Amino acid sequence: MGRMFVSELLKVRRNKSLKKACVLYGALILLCAINTGGEQNLGYSGIRALFMAPCYQAPWSYWIFAAFSVLLLGGEYDGRLLKNAFACGIGRGKYYAVKVISIYFACFLLFISSIVLITLIRTARFGFNPDGLIIEDYRLKVLVFNGMALAVIFAYVSLFNLLCIVFRSSGLPFILGVAVTFLDAVSTLLSDKYYGSLMEYPKNLFSIIQVMRNEIKSVDILKPDFLGMYIPCLCVGGVSLLAGYVLFKVRDVE
Repeated sequence: MGRMFVSELLKVRRNKSLKKACVLYGALILLCAINTGGEQNLGYSGIRALFMAPCYQAPWSYWIFAAFSVLLLGGEYDGRLLKNAFACGIGRGKYYAVKVISIYFACFLLFISSIVLITLIRTARFGFNPDGLIIEDYRLKVLVFNGMALAVIFAYVSLFNLLCIVFRSSGLPFILGVAVTFLDAVSTLLSDKYYGSLMEYPKNLFSIIQVMRNEIKSVDILKPDFLGMYIPCLCVGGVSLLAGYVLFKVRDVE
């Protein structure tokens, strides 16, 4: 299983389309980090920049994560590579697990790189630890806050993986993935505009990111309401992951 995992990571390294997606993601994150002014709440120093990366996650960033799913998983259907893998004696459950873990890991590295990039940019511009800006329970809050962003990312990625397995291709799942995230974002923004604050229990994934943008002003995140937002992420991710596993096990790969 370890060799399969390394092989999947090498596919990411060799895939020109994924390289372009990574460069685009980095460029957009860099643009956000540079354009955000010093008065932008917690974003004006390096020590607080670690809270900014999740708030830059917009629909375009999830479309790039969708590219990882469709190219690494959906692309296997397009290239008719699955039958060859199964003919070599690789179990479907093992193959599915390696694929999913590889995609999660690649998206995790991409997200971590955005945190490092934003922190370096904000530190270069405004310093790392200005006097009077130390945050109580800093390390724990950084882990919880960014863990929430990763939970949203993994939930979306699990859904993208499921779409690849349902349609056994890469093109249509990517289009549907873009549409789902776009509609999710639009419904959240309209809800925020017409119904006021989104501090009520989020009803979709993108609304969690909106709530995080509100919470960053006070960094008051170690409370039940905020921690409860892990639940919809786990539900969407868990159901998509399980459904994808069942379909991958029982359906023909062609």
